[in-house]
Amino acid sequence: MTMKMLVAAALSAAVILPGAAMAGDAAAGAAKSASCNGCHRAGNPTAPVLDGMPEMYLVNAIMAYKPGGTRQNPTMTAMVAALSAGDAADIAAHYAGK
Repeated sequence: MTMKMLVAAALSAAVILPGAAMAGDAAAGAAKSASCNGCHRAGNPTAPVLDGMPEMYLVNAIMAYKPGGTRQNPTMTAMVAALSAGDAADIAAHYAGK
């Protein structure tokens, strides 16, 4: 294998594997998302409905609200502060599958 092929393989793995590693457990996410449902269900005009949104979008959004993240919202920051990346993946899998 040439050096170019090794670099290409490494770059491909770096792009593909994080998404694969973030595949969540929807059943576990159903239990973990109980506190999310109060705001993120149809009928609440102050928060988006999460049902059916793309899984990776939801993972990224959850992680962006963590303290020091790129999204600023005191309520969401408090809600997601204790979530791990695995928790975020599980919750995202739950909502994406609806």
